[in-house]
Amino acid sequence: MKLKLKNGRLSEVSDDTLIEANKKFLSEATYVEKVSFDNLRFAHDYFLSCAPLKHLRLPKVEEFSDHCLYNCIYIETVDLPKLRKTGSSCFPMSIKLSKANFPKLEEVGDYFLSINKELKNIDFPNLVKAGDYFLNANDGENKIFFPKLETVGDFFFTTSKCVEEVSFPELTSVGKNFMAVSTKLKKASFPKLEFAKEGFLTYSRDRPVDIEIKKDLIDVND
Repeated sequence: MKLKLKNGRLSEVSDDTLIEANKKFLSEATYVEKVSFDNLRFAHDYFLSCAPLKHLRLPKVEEFSDHCLYNCIYIETVDLPKLRKTGSSCFPMSIKLSKANFPKLEEVGDYFLSINKELKNIDFPNLVKAGDYFLNANDGENKIFFPKLETVGDFFFTTSKCVEEVSFPELTSVGKNFMAVSTKLKKASFPKLEFAKEGFLTYSRDRPVDIEIKKDLIDVND
Protein backbone atom coordinates (compact mmCIF):
# COMPACT_ATOMS: atom_id res chain seq x y z
CA MET A 1 0.00 0.00 0.00
CA LYS A 2 1.25 3.46 -0.94
CA LEU A 3 0.34 6.52 1.09
CA LYS A 4 0.76 10.19 0.31
CA LEU A 5 0.52 13.07 2.75
CA LYS A 6 -0.59 16.64 2.17
CA ASN A 7 0.03 19.22 4.87
CA GLY A 8 0.82 16.39 7.25
CA ARG A 9 -2.47 14.57 6.56
CA LEU A 10 -3.24 11.45 4.55
CA SER A 11 -4.49 12.58 1.13
CA GLU A 12 -3.86 9.71 -1.32
CA VAL A 13 -4.01 5.93 -0.97
CA SER A 14 -3.21 3.31 -3.60
CA ASP A 15 -2.89 -0.47 -3.48
CA ASP A 16 -3.05 -2.61 -6.62
CA THR A 17 -2.92 -5.83 -4.57
CA LEU A 18 -6.08 -5.13 -2.56
CA ILE A 19 -8.93 -7.47 -3.56
CA GLU A 20 -11.27 -7.18 -0.57
CA ALA A 21 -11.66 -4.15 1.71
CA ASN A 22 -12.53 -4.98 5.32
CA LYS A 23 -15.28 -3.29 7.32
CA LYS A 24 -14.57 0.43 7.93
CA PHE A 25 -11.58 0.44 5.58
CA LEU A 26 -10.68 4.15 5.28
CA SER A 27 -13.92 4.97 7.07
CA GLU A 28 -14.17 8.66 7.96
CA ALA A 29 -10.93 9.33 6.07
CA THR A 30 -11.91 12.97 5.92
CA TYR A 31 -8.74 14.13 4.14
CA VAL A 32 -8.35 11.41 1.53
CA GLU A 33 -8.89 13.07 -1.85
CA LYS A 34 -7.67 10.33 -4.19
CA VAL A 35 -7.64 6.53 -4.14
CA SER A 36 -6.50 3.83 -6.54
CA PHE A 37 -7.54 0.21 -6.03
CA ASP A 38 -7.41 -1.28 -9.53
CA ASN A 39 -7.97 -4.89 -8.42
CA LEU A 40 -10.52 -4.36 -5.65
CA ARG A 41 -13.55 -6.63 -6.05
CA PHE A 42 -15.46 -6.46 -2.75
CA ALA A 43 -15.85 -3.67 -0.18
CA HIS A 44 -17.49 -4.16 3.22
CA ASP A 45 -19.45 -1.72 5.41
CA TYR A 46 -18.43 1.95 5.56
CA PHE A 47 -15.78 1.69 2.85
CA LEU A 48 -14.50 5.25 2.21
CA SER A 49 -17.42 6.78 4.12
CA CYS A 50 -17.17 10.58 4.49
CA ALA A 51 -14.09 10.80 2.25
CA PRO A 52 -13.83 14.13 0.36
CA LEU A 53 -13.33 12.40 -2.99
CA LYS A 54 -14.31 14.22 -6.17
CA HIS A 55 -13.68 11.39 -8.63
CA LEU A 56 -13.87 7.63 -8.14
CA ARG A 57 -12.97 4.81 -10.48
CA LEU A 58 -12.83 1.21 -9.33
CA PRO A 59 -12.53 -0.86 -12.52
CA LYS A 60 -13.05 -4.33 -10.99
CA VAL A 61 -15.23 -3.85 -7.91
CA GLU A 62 -18.33 -6.09 -8.03
CA GLU A 63 -20.10 -5.56 -4.73
CA PHE A 64 -20.50 -2.97 -1.98
CA SER A 65 -21.86 -3.79 1.47
CA ASP A 66 -23.84 -1.25 3.54
CA HIS A 67 -22.80 2.42 3.86
CA CYS A 68 -20.01 2.32 1.29
CA LEU A 69 -19.17 5.83 0.08
CA TYR A 70 -21.61 7.06 2.71
CA ASN A 71 -21.90 10.86 2.85
CA CYS A 72 -19.27 11.51 0.21
CA ILE A 73 -20.87 14.85 -0.48
CA TYR A 74 -18.14 16.22 -2.74
CA ILE A 75 -18.03 13.40 -5.27
CA GLU A 76 -18.67 14.51 -8.85
CA THR A 77 -17.95 11.49 -11.07
CA VAL A 78 -18.18 7.75 -10.49
CA ASP A 79 -17.04 4.96 -12.80
CA LEU A 80 -17.85 1.45 -11.57
CA PRO A 81 -18.02 -0.66 -14.75
CA LYS A 82 -18.31 -4.07 -13.01
CA LEU A 83 -20.40 -3.23 -9.94
CA ARG A 84 -23.32 -5.68 -9.69
CA LYS A 85 -24.82 -5.16 -6.23
CA THR A 86 -24.87 -2.67 -3.36
CA GLY A 87 -26.12 -2.82 0.22
CA SER A 88 -28.09 -0.02 1.86
CA SER A 89 -27.02 3.63 2.11
CA CYS A 90 -24.39 3.69 -0.63
CA PHE A 91 -23.91 7.15 -2.14
CA PRO A 92 -26.95 8.48 -0.22
CA MET A 93 -25.88 12.15 -0.10
CA SER A 94 -23.97 12.56 -3.36
CA ILE A 95 -25.47 15.97 -3.98
CA LYS A 96 -22.78 17.05 -6.47
CA LEU A 97 -22.60 13.85 -8.49
CA SER A 98 -23.11 14.75 -12.15
CA LYS A 99 -21.76 11.70 -13.99
CA ALA A 100 -22.06 8.03 -13.06
CA ASN A 101 -21.40 4.77 -14.86
CA PHE A 102 -23.05 1.58 -13.56
CA PRO A 103 -23.48 -0.60 -16.70
CA LYS A 104 -23.67 -3.96 -14.89
CA LEU A 105 -25.51 -2.97 -11.72
CA GLU A 106 -28.35 -5.43 -11.03
CA GLU A 107 -29.50 -4.70 -7.46
CA VAL A 108 -29.27 -1.69 -5.13
CA GLY A 109 -30.22 -1.42 -1.46
CA ASP A 110 -32.14 1.33 0.34
CA TYR A 111 -31.08 4.98 -0.05
CA PHE A 112 -28.88 4.41 -3.11
CA LEU A 113 -28.33 7.86 -4.63
CA SER A 114 -31.28 9.06 -2.54
CA ILE A 115 -30.43 12.78 -2.60
CA ASN A 116 -28.85 14.14 -5.74
CA LYS A 117 -29.34 17.45 -7.52
CA GLU A 118 -26.98 17.23 -10.50
CA LEU A 119 -27.08 13.71 -11.98
CA LYS A 120 -28.24 13.59 -15.58
CA ASN A 121 -28.26 10.86 -18.22
CA ILE A 122 -29.35 8.30 -15.66
CA ASP A 123 -28.58 4.90 -17.14
CA PHE A 124 -29.02 1.57 -15.38
CA PRO A 125 -29.33 -0.89 -18.30
CA ASN A 126 -29.22 -4.05 -16.15
CA LEU A 127 -30.84 -2.96 -12.89
CA VAL A 128 -33.53 -5.45 -11.81
CA LYS A 129 -34.27 -4.62 -8.17
CA ALA A 130 -34.06 -1.39 -6.13
CA GLY A 131 -34.77 -0.72 -2.45
CA ASP A 132 -36.47 2.21 -0.69
CA TYR A 133 -35.60 5.85 -1.44
CA PHE A 134 -33.75 5.02 -4.66
CA LEU A 135 -33.21 8.35 -6.47
CA ASN A 136 -35.80 9.85 -4.13
CA ALA A 137 -34.74 13.48 -4.65
CA ASN A 138 -33.15 13.87 -8.05
CA ASP A 139 -33.60 17.15 -9.88
CA GLY A 140 -31.20 16.68 -12.78
CA GLU A 141 -32.99 14.40 -15.24
CA ASN A 142 -36.19 14.86 -17.24
CA LYS A 143 -36.27 11.45 -18.95
CA ILE A 144 -35.59 8.10 -17.30
CA PHE A 145 -35.53 4.60 -18.78
CA PHE A 146 -35.00 1.37 -16.87
CA PRO A 147 -35.21 -1.49 -19.40
CA LYS A 148 -34.93 -4.39 -16.89
CA LEU A 149 -36.17 -2.99 -13.57
CA GLU A 150 -38.82 -5.33 -12.09
CA THR A 151 -39.37 -4.17 -8.51
CA VAL A 152 -38.70 -0.94 -6.63
CA GLY A 153 -39.30 -0.07 -2.97
CA ASP A 154 -40.93 2.94 -1.32
CA PHE A 155 -40.30 6.59 -2.26
CA PHE A 156 -38.80 6.19 -5.72
CA PHE A 157 -38.34 9.63 -7.34
CA THR A 158 -40.92 10.91 -4.85
CA THR A 159 -39.83 14.55 -4.72
CA SER A 160 -38.21 14.69 -8.15
CA LYS A 161 -40.31 17.33 -9.85
CA CYS A 162 -38.28 17.66 -13.06
CA VAL A 163 -39.02 14.32 -14.76
CA GLU A 164 -41.20 14.54 -17.87
CA GLU A 165 -41.00 11.08 -19.43
CA VAL A 166 -40.46 7.59 -17.96
CA SER A 167 -40.40 4.06 -19.33
CA PHE A 168 -40.41 0.84 -17.30
CA PRO A 169 -41.06 -2.06 -19.72
CA GLU A 170 -40.46 -4.84 -17.13
CA LEU A 171 -41.65 -3.20 -13.90
CA THR A 172 -44.21 -5.32 -12.01
CA SER A 173 -44.31 -3.91 -8.46
CA VAL A 174 -43.70 -0.52 -6.82
CA GLY A 175 -43.69 0.68 -3.20
CA LYS A 176 -45.33 3.68 -1.54
CA ASN A 177 -45.28 7.17 -3.05
CA PHE A 178 -43.82 6.10 -6.40
CA MET A 179 -43.10 9.36 -8.26
CA ALA A 180 -45.77 10.97 -6.10
CA VAL A 181 -44.85 14.60 -6.82
CA SER A 182 -43.92 14.31 -10.50
CA THR A 183 -45.83 17.45 -11.42
CA LYS A 184 -44.13 17.81 -14.83
CA LEU A 185 -44.72 14.24 -15.97
CA LYS A 186 -46.10 14.12 -19.52
CA LYS A 187 -45.60 10.52 -20.60
CA ALA A 188 -45.24 7.24 -18.67
CA SER A 189 -45.12 3.59 -19.66
CA PHE A 190 -45.74 0.67 -17.26
CA PRO A 191 -46.97 -2.17 -19.51
CA LYS A 192 -46.34 -4.98 -16.97
CA LEU A 193 -47.07 -3.21 -13.67
CA GLU A 194 -49.27 -5.43 -11.46
CA PHE A 195 -49.15 -3.84 -8.02
CA ALA A 196 -48.70 -0.29 -6.71
CA LYS A 197 -48.91 0.91 -3.11
CA GLU A 198 -50.46 4.17 -1.93
CA GLY A 199 -49.18 7.42 -3.41
CA PHE A 200 -48.58 6.06 -6.92
CA LEU A 201 -48.27 9.08 -9.24
CA THR A 202 -50.45 11.01 -6.78
CA TYR A 203 -50.02 14.50 -8.24
CA SER A 204 -49.66 13.34 -11.82
CA ARG A 205 -53.03 11.68 -12.24
CA ASP A 206 -54.91 14.93 -11.82
CA ARG A 207 -53.25 16.25 -14.98
CA PRO A 208 -53.50 15.16 -18.63
CA VAL A 209 -50.72 12.57 -18.74
CA ASP A 210 -50.16 9.93 -21.41
CA ILE A 211 -49.93 6.77 -19.26
CA GLU A 212 -49.57 3.21 -20.55
CA ILE A 213 -50.65 0.86 -17.80
CA LYS A 214 -52.42 -2.48 -17.28
CA LYS A 215 -56.18 -2.31 -16.82
CA ASP A 216 -56.12 -4.85 -14.00
CA LEU A 217 -53.46 -3.00 -11.94
CA ILE A 218 -53.92 -3.57 -8.21
CA ASP A 219 -53.74 -0.01 -6.94
CA VAL A 220 -54.35 0.78 -3.26
CA ASN A 221 -55.24 4.36 -4.19
CA ASP A 222 -58.47 3.15 -5.79
